Amino acid sequence: MSDNRPTYEIAAPSIRPYVQPLWPGALAMPFETRDEQGRKINLADDHLSGHYLLLAFLSVPHSEQSAALLRALADLDAQFEDANATVIAVSASADASANKQMKREANFPWPIASDPSGAFFASYGLHKGEDQTTRLVLITPFRQIRAYFDIDNDAGPTLDTIMSVLENSQAAEEMRWSPPHAPILIVPNVLSPEECGNLVKSVETDTPFMVRKPQPGEISGNYKVPVYDHNRQDRIDLIIKDPNTLRFLDERIFGRVTPMIKKAFAYDVTRREDLHIARYVGKREGIAMGHRDNVDPPGAHRRFALSMSLNDEYEGGEITFEEFSPKGYRVPAGTAMVFSSSLLHEVQETTSGVRYNLISHLFS
Repeated sequence: MSDNRPTYEIAAPSIRPYVQPLWPGALAMPFETRDEQGRKINLADDHLSGHYLLLAFLSVPHSEQSAALLRALADLDAQFEDANATVIAVSASADASANKQMKREANFPWPIASDPSGAFFASYGLHKGEDQTTRLVLITPFRQIRAYFDIDNDAGPTLDTIMSVLENSQAAEEMRWSPPHAPILIVPNVLSPEECGNLVKSVETDTPFMVRKPQPGEISGNYKVPVYDHNRQDRIDLIIKDPNTLRFLDERIFGRVTPMIKKAFAYDVTRREDLHIARYVGKREGIAMGHRDNVDPPGAHRRFALSMSLNDEYEGGEITFEEFSPKGYRVPAGTAMVFSSSLLHEVQETTSGVRYNLISHLFS
């Protein structure tokens, strides 16, 4: 049955003083461990973002009860997918070969993680090696604890309850007065239709095309380069170097957009990276789970992404923020969209026409 008490109240007595006070509604404790293949896995993994997550703590992993639970979960694979949910089993055993065998025998489609230090178990109120409890923890896409469930023998009624919770949560989200949305800033009328049209024309002119980013001094004006980020195949960027165009765009960005950033996010933007006009057309290909703009050292200084639509004559091409909602965002030509560089986001495939977008990264 579901338990709504804080974790320190349901924790094993031997670790109770050391357990973080988590309860439904609180943010889930972050973790980093490895699955049965030795691959790193953590709560912030991009491929887990935007999904409900069920953690299944197997205190006695190589038992019939644990095997039965894994089989029962595996039988619900399609229902979990329909409910936008995924599962991670957490084994008290650090024996990767035994965990692989357990996964194989149960036909379990999700990872089986280990917890050598016991910290993962302790975060959710269990003393690894002492407790015999099998505990299920349901975590929302916003990474809040939804509910705890301790299983005695038959997992069936508990799994029925979990599926009911997931179905009811989906129904409640569809009926919300305010649908979930990403924390983005939309600034209209930054550019006029004529100004947008002139920028689009600059992309289609006979500008030098480079297969790689040029070396300093190699080229002085605008140039185009293919952008294969995450192996996508549908994007070519015009890098703007023309001083008159840059002067004009800086007047608009620093006169109309950055004051709104200060107003909305209490942050003074004083710098930007190069201004690009991205041209999207055709099949996307590549990895489509999204990315963050400031996770690698070269981009760690970035605070906000700027995305400004330059045309309306296309289909698809929405920007999605899976951590918050599957809803895609598309704005009219001349409108700027600003969002934190730390947000997971993805530009969807342009299914018809050509999409032109002015982009940059902002910081101080």
